[in-house]
Amino acid sequence: MKYFCVLVLACLVQNIYASPAFLTPCKASDKKCLVSSTKKVLAAFIKGLPEYKIPVTDPLFVDGGKSDNPGLSIKYNDLNIHGLKKAKIVDVERSGSDIKLVFELPLVFDGLYELNGKMLILDVTGKGNVDIKTDNVKLTVTLKTTTTKGADGKTYWKVTGFDYKYDFIDKVHIKLSGLFGGNEERAKPIHDMLDNSWKEVIEELGDPIIKQLLSVCVKYVNNFFSKVPVSELELA
Repeated sequence: MKYFCVLVLACLVQNIYASPAFLTPCKASDKKCLVSSTKKVLAAFIKGLPEYKIPVTDPLFVDGGKSDNPGLSIKYNDLNIHGLKKAKIVDVERSGSDIKLVFELPLVFDGLYELNGKMLILDVTGKGNVDIKTDNVKLTVTLKTTTTKGADGKTYWKVTGFDYKYDFIDKVHIKLSGLFGGNEERAKPIHDMLDNSWKEVIEELGDPIIKQLLSVCVKYVNNFFSKVPVSELELA
């Protein structure tokens, strides 16, 4: 009986850390394989992979984000981010230790905000609900990686940082409740500006959310990388 229990335990451990069925290792030069494999990995991430400590990621919950620009201070809390399940993988590149990913996707952010300062030429202050949405944004992320040796002697990737840029292809709709303590007369010029000049203000309003979104995603990627050796991700 003792040896039977040991055998069962060994089988369970082997299954937990077996190569994921959705994973296809690729050569760095095989872009078609890289894009196809990344699509499968993204689909699995969205559904959640509890064995890798990855929850369901659409919607993705983010505690908050903030930006303290000289002219405008913004803080977000309790954000729900929707749209990852509709992401389209446009490009994937591996160059040295860098992994570049290009996505196009719709995004919806809703949660709580607090801001104070100047938006373009207008003074603004407010606290309340925020709702930001767009039908299409192009997001480019470059993951900076290094390699580590696991206790099993195998080599694993680890993301040590990332660079990012984005381009809002479609209009961004921005709603902020509670501007000027709920004074709608004072808030109207701000609402008009958010509607008509969204391109000029979206970087200040959206960047803290996108940066925090990517930080959370990188955390989950590292959870995955820590359990899957490079030999199961890359072909020499």
